[in-house]
Amino acid sequence: IPSGLIRHARNAARRLTLSTKSLENALGHSLTEPKHHVVFEPPQSPLPPKQFKAALSTSGACLDRRTRLLYGTTGAYINGDLVALTGKNRSIIHELADTRVLRFGSRIDTHVCEILHRWYVHGWLHLGHQEL
Repeated sequence: IPSGLIRHARNAARRLTLSTKSLENALGHSLTEPKHHVVFEPPQSPLPPKQFKAALSTSGACLDRRTRLLYGTTGAYINGDLVALTGKNRSIIHELADTRVLRFGSRIDTHVCEILHRWYVHGWLHLGHQEL
């Protein structure tokens, strides 16, 4: 790499002023982005949302062992994607990120259930408590 290009890049980097939100966003995306060889295995016959919600309330759920979930002040970052969080859904997603498990019987509103169902369909989350 030419020294002039390195000098130019270093000078440009010095002039950057990133807000905390921008820095959090960049870190959240990069720290949770799966490596190129990571492949998730979605369920062969995924439950529809209504059945998923019922199964979630009786068996709980856990993150796939390959899933990376972090949270910041404005949202959660899962496998490189940002999910906006508000109110009660914030505490449920924080619990999932911290423990990698959602206990059965957790009170989950419709919005959070939709998020969790989407993760389940992608293979990022599994019903039950055993990481796959």
